[in-house]
Amino acid sequence: MNEGMKQAAESGDINALHQLIGEDVNLLDHIDHVQCVQTPLHIATSAGHIQFSTEMMGLKPSFAWKLNPNGFSPIHLALKNGHIELVRQLLEIDRNLAHVKGNECINPLHYVVETGDRHIDLLENFLLVCPDSITDVTVRDETALHIALKNDQLEAFKFLVGWLGRNFCKNSSSIFKHSSSNVKAVLDQKDDEGNTVLHITVSKNQTQVVSHILTWGFRFIDVNSTNLEDKTTWDISQGQTQVDSREIRLMLHSAGPSSGSALSIVTRSDDNNIDEFYNLIGEDVKLLEHIDMLPLANTPLHIATSYGNIQFALETTSLKPSFARKLNQNGFSPIHLALKNEHIELVRRLLQIDGNLVRVKGKECLTPLHYVAKSCSENLDLLKEFLLVCPDSITDVTVRNETALHIALKYNRLKTFKFIMRWLARNCTKIDKFNVRTTLNWKDNEGNTVLHIAVSKNQTQASSLH
Repeated sequence: MNEGMKQAAESGDINALHQLIGEDVNLLDHIDHVQCVQTPLHIATSAGHIQFSTEMMGLKPSFAWKLNPNGFSPIHLALKNGHIELVRQLLEIDRNLAHVKGNECINPLHYVVETGDRHIDLLENFLLVCPDSITDVTVRDETALHIALKNDQLEAFKFLVGWLGRNFCKNSSSIFKHSSSNVKAVLDQKDDEGNTVLHITVSKNQTQVVSHILTWGFRFIDVNSTNLEDKTTWDISQGQTQVDSREIRLMLHSAGPSSGSALSIVTRSDDNNIDEFYNLIGEDVKLLEHIDMLPLANTPLHIATSYGNIQFALETTSLKPSFARKLNQNGFSPIHLALKNEHIELVRRLLQIDGNLVRVKGKECLTPLHYVAKSCSENLDLLKEFLLVCPDSITDVTVRNETALHIALKYNRLKTFKFIMRWLARNCTKIDKFNVRTTLNWKDNEGNTVLHIAVSKNQTQASSLH
């Protein structure tokens, strides 16, 4: 590159740029022919010159994908020098720049994760414009999740796992939604040592992170995966002596791992799981009490209900009934998680132990009854069972002052709405008449009764039932 072009890029002088091109129309092409080169775009992005950089992108888009002799692309250099607004501008021009691989195949997403938790908003920016960048790996076969854990960037890690959980959508063609196979591939990706993210976080004895992975990723992650040393996460946890490692082992057993086993987590027998459970308690008789002291915790019962491990869930409920009413960090109780993952028989077994679990309030004060009223499956049999074991649950309201009737109408669950209305009519002698009248005339936080909502949605059948 001639000295004039270098000076123009360093100063961000667009007029000088065009003057130089006028003197030699092939100037940029000559630079482009070199495989690894410090282009004018590299220099401009290093200096943070937004206008010059966007001008150069328009003239020579290929420069954005070139690596300089140090293995950096222009967007890597903008990140390295803290020019965040320039990074966003480059992504607006070409969203696929989130995929550009620099030294050691590190893409911009990897770089942001590696350098600190302070740019969570930028992570969101990358994943919004190029969600598939989450699947890219380095020369060490590391995803952004591996990199976050290895560099102790825990907030970034939690954000990425949460993003995967929120953006999972079955049978969706949207580029903003990942199929279950993609999510599983990311969470189960092994680095060059055969370690998944769960292997790494267990080896680092990071209790909260293990809990976070098992909460968000339990549908996809293989707890029994082995690394190149033929070790599962359980094997790694057994070799640790810290007090917190006992809690991790308890969480892993709640999730259903067995050392080296390839059996399905959900369908496997719980017998050995329960034996190990008692072994862990034997090591620390106050282990369950320590967990119970936390205001929000992903208890063994939460994990067991997520996986549908009935025997383990019932055993844990017997030992520590308070776990059944505790919320995890995402605002779910164990019975909410069983419902969310369609473990209906487990829901029924929990209600046999304590019918009042129908009234446990989770995130936004949603009870299990509200959850079923909202569900697209419209499980009327389960609804009937809820109201049979705990009829007063019909009076519970959400943070928006919605009853189950409000929720059913707002989500167009007309079968559910009709069922509840008929149930109220049949059971008005069994329930306090004041409660029935109060429920039917209850106003949400916008002052709407169920009749207001039915009329506003032009739901003739619902209106006639009132």
